[in-house]
Formats: sequence, structure tokens, C-alpha cells
Amino acid sequence: DDCQRVQGSPPTLTRLRGSNLCDLVQRPCSTMYFDADNFEMNDDFKCKAETANGGYVLSKANYLSGSRLSCTLPDATNQTVTAFSVSVTSDGKNYSNKINITVFDSTCMTCDLNTHTCTQKADTCLIDNQCYQQGDRNPSDFTKMCNTSSDIHQWADAPGDSFPPVGKPTLSVSTDNKSLLKCSFPATNVATNVGFKVTWYINEGSMVDEVTLPYDETAAIKSVFEIPLTANKVLCSVSSFIMGAAKVSPPQMSDSLPFSAA
Repeated sequence: DDCQRVQGSPPTLTRLRGSNLCDLVQRPCSTMYFDADNFEMNDDFKCKAETANGGYVLSKANYLSGSRLSCTLPDATNQTVTAFSVSVTSDGKNYSNKINITVFDSTCMTCDLNTHTCTQKADTCLIDNQCYQQGDRNPSDFTKMCNTSSDIHQWADAPGDSFPPVGKPTLSVSTDNKSLLKCSFPATNVATNVGFKVTWYINEGSMVDEVTLPYDETAAIKSVFEIPLTANKVLCSVSSFIMGAAKVSPPQMSDSLPFSAA
């Protein structure tokens, strides 16, 4: 049933369930829950999320139970700090009181609950309105990094002798096809200009093949039929490199996998 409503009077948002500060590191901050009075569920029952620049987005208000409802906020995941003023209406004309909500990224920002003001944390960078911590690499260029001693708003040159991190590879038989060997390796937060070199070996280190993988592939596949009949064990190694650079990182070697051509 619709909640009791005084005709001609706007709804009232009596409470926000949860904090007025929403940290994107903790949750998506896409849905907010309220207690409200004097609203009516109909086609005009909507939420209004206003931003500091005067823009706003209308979305359907979702009735939950009793005096509870929820509102969907505009996507703020690509912003460091976004302040919203949320209100609701049952007729598209009369709006409730506003409740202020600040969505922020605690990777580099800290916000005050009372004033809704946010300040940048020490040892962090704020570049292109995105948060980075000291030492983080540019997602598009591994040769650039966040260096707070240089400029907290611009990418700085990374040390020339550093390589994209890559972990020890694991060599196994593919679970989908027993005739395939899989060399997989851990690599996280890899920039788009990074590549990986996977080398296949048999026995005591005789190289069989070598392939290059792009930044978003962390496994290489090899058919058992491409392994020489003289093999009694197989290994793989992985190195990382920056596209266009001559040097590659020292190889990470897998444990050996017993092999028989029979």
C-alpha cells in the first residue's frame, strides 16, 4: 500500500541509512537507502541526484517496505570525489528535502563527514582525476609512475632498469584438452605497453619454442605433439618487457613437468 500522503505536500526524507560518505574502495556506491514520509508510489515516484555544477539525473525511486526506499546514484567510479544532493518526488513537481552524499576514492582522498570537504592524502598522486599511490605505474605506459617527490598531478619517469613484475609460471596439462600444455603466470596491474616472452624447454634446458604475449594474456599453450620425442620433462619460463625496448626481465622458471611421448 502507498504510504499516507498529504496532498500537495512534498515527500520528506527522514534518514539516510548508512553514512553520508561513500568510499568507492569499499563498495560501488551506486544505491542509497532512505527512510521517507509522505510519498506515493506511482509513475512519477522518482529520485533526483543533483551535482555541484547544477546538473542532475532523475531515476526511478524503488519502494522497499514500510517507509523505506532506495535511489540509484549516477556512476561516479571514474571520479575522485563527487558530491550529490538527493531528493525524491511523487508528482514530478514537489521535491523533498535534500540529503547530501559524497562519493570518494580513499586511495588518495580523505573526507570529513561534517563538512563534506575532501583533501588529498600524503604520498599519493591525483592524475587526470584518478587516484594513484606512490610507485603506481601509468596504466598505459609502464615507463611512467606516480612519484610524489616530483609532481603529484603529473606522471614522472620510472627507473630505467625496472621491469613489469611477473611471477613464477605454473606448467600443467590443460583441463579442457589433455593434448595441450599450459604455461600460466601471475601478473597484475600491467600497463598496456607491456609484453611477455614465454620460452619452452625440454630436459636440461634445451629450448624448443618462444612466443610473445600481449599485456592482457597471462598463459601460453603448447601442443604435446610439438614436443620432441626425446623429451622426458618440459619447462617454461616467462620474462616481461616494455614494447619497443630491447631489454627483457630476468626469466622466471617453472618447475619441470614429467613428459612421455608414448
